[in-house]
Amino acid sequence: MRVISHESTEGNILKVISHQIPHFSYRNGFSPLPICMKTCDSGWGCCFRSFQGVLAQFFMKLFDEFPKKYREKYLNLHPLNLFADNEISPFSIHNLVNEAHKNCNLDPGNWAKPSQMIQTILPIFQNQGFSVLYSHSNQFSKNSFENLEYPCMVLIPTLLGLDELDQTFIPFLQLSLCVEGSLGFVSGHNVSAYFIVGFDENNFLYFDPHTTLDAVNDLEIDSYYHTKAKRIAYSDLNPSILLAFFAKNKNSLKELLFTLSKCSRSPVAFEELSGDNSEHECLDIDDLEFTPPSDDDNNDN
Repeated sequence: MRVISHESTEGNILKVISHQIPHFSYRNGFSPLPICMKTCDSGWGCCFRSFQGVLAQFFMKLFDEFPKKYREKYLNLHPLNLFADNEISPFSIHNLVNEAHKNCNLDPGNWAKPSQMIQTILPIFQNQGFSVLYSHSNQFSKNSFENLEYPCMVLIPTLLGLDELDQTFIPFLQLSLCVEGSLGFVSGHNVSAYFIVGFDENNFLYFDPHTTLDAVNDLEIDSYYHTKAKRIAYSDLNPSILLAFFAKNKNSLKELLFTLSKCSRSPVAFEELSGDNSEHECLDIDDLEFTPPSDDDNNDN
């Protein structure tokens, strides 16, 4: 069993991670969305809420590993306060829905696709002074690293099958949850989106946003730990997937892409492989060594 941001898998892991990994759900009674005046996202906001789980992982890492950079931008504000259900909070349902409407022609009340979260978050991250590296073709090169501000978010949208998930990609998805900097990924079942955070022998572990709770104000961060994680069989996962990673510097980004591209049946290609004449072995998750980052790695630049 493996879960993002966790070395130990002892005990009741579903219960443990439910209290340690923030997750999001439908909310009711928030201030009206400026586009349509809706005050609830039940029935259509699951992809936005699942993606908020990914974003929360990014900012929790920024808060822990780059405290100086975080404080320069957000002072003493807790990372989860960035997601309150109002227009002021940068990563609120209000701002995500607004950008999806402008950049994806997605009207509020319609289901969003995981891949649409890229165009949704790009302008928000740019406004906040952060970089996003992505490629719809899953092709990356050293030129991809230019003009990035670190740490940055890496988003990889992929379709691993047609009507159902091609099971030969399971080792790659497992690897994506094991590598340093994994933020989890967004996928789901049929039209329902989930926040995937780990796996065991036969299942992915996920948080389900399909519970409606009261809207969150700036002080109610405890409500982001409200539901127990669940399991979904590998065979039941939707093939539409958005992978997400935290790259703290250029070297870690290079290592991330190199590792993902070496996995058997990887949809990711990295230019340096084609320019190197040495033999590269395919990676399996058992080939990875999980070591905590050193103090030097976590120092702010």
